[in-house]
Amino acid sequence: MNTLKLIVLALLASCCSSHTTSNMKHRKNTDGIITDSLIKTHADSLKLIELNTAIANDSFPNTHSILMMKDGILFYENYFQGCDQNNGKRLGLVNHGLNTLHDCRSITKTVVSACIGITIKMGLIPSVEEPVKNYFPEYVKYFEGEKSKITIRDLLTMTSGLKWNEHTSYANPFNSEIQMNLRKNPVKYVLKQKLAFSPGSYWNYSGGNTQVLAAIIEKVSGKKIDVFANENLFNHLGINQVEWKTLLFQHSLPSAASGLRLTSKEMLSIGSLCVNDGFFNGIQILDTSWVENSLKNAIKRNTLKKIKPGGYGYQFWNYNEMVNGKCYYIVEAKGNGGNSILICKELNLIAVVTAGNYNKFDLMNNPLKIFTEYVIPAVISKKG
Repeated sequence: MNTLKLIVLALLASCCSSHTTSNMKHRKNTDGIITDSLIKTHADSLKLIELNTAIANDSFPNTHSILMMKDGILFYENYFQGCDQNNGKRLGLVNHGLNTLHDCRSITKTVVSACIGITIKMGLIPSVEEPVKNYFPEYVKYFEGEKSKITIRDLLTMTSGLKWNEHTSYANPFNSEIQMNLRKNPVKYVLKQKLAFSPGSYWNYSGGNTQVLAAIIEKVSGKKIDVFANENLFNHLGINQVEWKTLLFQHSLPSAASGLRLTSKEMLSIGSLCVNDGFFNGIQILDTSWVENSLKNAIKRNTLKKIKPGGYGYQFWNYNEMVNGKCYYIVEAKGNGGNSILICKELNLIAVVTAGNYNKFDLMNNPLKIFTEYVIPAVISKKG
């Protein structure tokens, strides 16, 4: 091995966690995640050095962690110092690490979606084609006319058609999610909204849709979303550092749209469940068909300024991205601030990125760019 290569590997070992060093033995951690070296996974160490340099130069500002998993092996795990928040409360400069809880923001929506899949697997909900009105007889007057056709699938794919404006700043009191969070009865607030589009016909991002999904889970299971998720999802994934924030006014109700806080490795476990068709450590948590439907493109997203075009599944964003002359299908559980679980099933590849760039929606150097310009090239390269 030439001198330059030795220097590169030494630099990589020094700036990354121990999971990237070449003498790391293939092992399974107590959280069920297998770790091994870059050499074992044939990842291009030079490409990852480029990424580390880009972060050091602040090309990807205020990045807090990056984890990469290929073929079930965690081969890169790196944490950084940066300013952060806890549900909007400034924390100042934080030394992020293995056990640091981090805002998931809208990754929370993806977790709620998985819980809907679990209720269907348990037989508590017949299917995603169930009309939403069936679960809210107390609000029957709000389901007149075409609104009665709204299904669980429509909520999952953000196509309920209900009037909702979440395309403005979350600092704006007229943002629909902020309005919902301030209500004594947030679900009622969502369901009483007028219909702006025919159900299933038009994508419009709405945390209200997800809050209604959580209410349906509570209706059929008798448990709030945080308790249900702990018992039926997180416990199976070895996730035990959960913090789930409540709504601004209704403090007994977990925020289904954005309230979850997890460690970066716990987010990786959620991605692993999706890549492995609903299985984790040999236990089937989600039906394979549910995972397939969750990740596939159910609706084309309407074009929005500063948002990359693509599609949407069951609370997952999706894209077709060209990398080194080839098109890859990528799905993303995406949270405000640059917090993402990115998946390319074709490559059996997952990356988790956390950051503290909250409400900076025009930031182009984001997790998707890290995934397409560094992570995928690193694992498809013949170098290593």
